[in-house]
Amino acid sequence: MDKNKIIYSKLGDGTEINNIWNYICKQGVWALYGKKDLNSKYICLNVGKSVDIGREILYDVACMHFLTQSGNGTQEYINQFGEYQGFNSESGWTQEYLYPILDEYVEKIFVYVYDKSCSQHEKEFAWLTKAKYWRNGKAFTKEKGAKMAPFFQSFTGGDYGKRKKHRIFLPELRI
Repeated sequence: MDKNKIIYSKLGDGTEINNIWNYICKQGVWALYGKKDLNSKYICLNVGKSVDIGREILYDVACMHFLTQSGNGTQEYINQFGEYQGFNSESGWTQEYLYPILDEYVEKIFVYVYDKSCSQHEKEFAWLTKAKYWRNGKAFTKEKGAKMAPFFQSFTGGDYGKRKKHRIFLPELRI
């Protein structure tokens, strides 16, 4: 199985790895990691699931490379953890507002983390990595604070990824 494979990366020294073509028409869960500077650790920025990871990542990378932040939208961007992320977006335009602001990360790496397009695995991975910009469904309209554990417990039964049925691989990036 292709777990923890690099789909696309742009490193701080300008090195680019592009395996997007290998993921066209391939389903699964992906994660985007980033580093703000070369001495920092990677943090998980976003997680997604798709029946066609290659095309989704291709669009995301195009938004990163070819769009500039076009001003602020009218809705605060609040992640699934209820935290305002310092910019505004518009409904239906999440990728177009989010990915251009990721320029502040000198390294960005999309990785393949699970081989099925599974909401359960997407949610679990996002929660276990506390993916900074991840949202599951409709956007929050106001900050919720840190008391989001009941949401996580609602789909894991409170075991936080320990059941064999839902065990997923958490990649530790060392590049």
